[in-house]
Amino acid sequence: MNEQIYEILDNSSSDDLIKVIKNKGNEFNQETVTYARQLLEERDIDVSNVPVVDSAVGVSDDYAKIQKLKFRKTFLKISGPVLLLGSLILFVTNLGYGRFSIMTLLNIILGSGLIYRYFMLSKEIKILEENLDKPKEASPAKEEFSLITRLRTAIVAAQKGNRLDLQHFLTAHIHQQNLEEVTQLYQTEYHRDFIEEIKKVSNEYSTIKEALQPLIDKGLVEARYPHKRIV
Repeated sequence: MNEQIYEILDNSSSDDLIKVIKNKGNEFNQETVTYARQLLEERDIDVSNVPVVDSAVGVSDDYAKIQKLKFRKTFLKISGPVLLLGSLILFVTNLGYGRFSIMTLLNIILGSGLIYRYFMLSKEIKILEENLDKPKEASPAKEEFSLITRLRTAIVAAQKGNRLDLQHFLTAHIHQQNLEEVTQLYQTEYHRDFIEEIKKVSNEYSTIKEALQPLIDKGLVEARYPHKRIV
């Protein structure tokens, strides 16, 4: 994401940022949505009730391709019949005078080809538009990215007092097999250690332990403060 987009988001109203993270129609890529969500969290705006949208990669590219094809389709719709009709009239006229033009015949063939291409483009555009409406299968990388975005949302909510969602999330989604990968992705995206972030939910040791209890139960962090990683 370039600096201009960062600047636009930084200067956007909270209502506009909420529209971005809702991402209706997949107008924005995942990086833009994530940054907008971070800005709202920094403004102390609760976005935990806004679902995390898995932005479909390539949707905007397909849409741009459709627009280009429609432009070409319009060109073919006009140029094909005009060239074919004009060449036919000229061909018949030349025959009336007893003349035969190879170029005119080639233009007839070219005009017919343009009309044929018009119908082929119409089919291609229809298929692309149908594919836009089909749900995209998330790749493993996208699933993990969605996971850490939801983790971030749950941590922020916990820091504001709603620790139940975080506990449910840790219980359901964090385990020994993905702990290292989630840690690395979270660090890359937010430049923070998510376990250290969880420790900031409260100044009380008992509350911190309660928030980390799902990870303690799974043997991923120590039961006693400062709750160091075991694996």
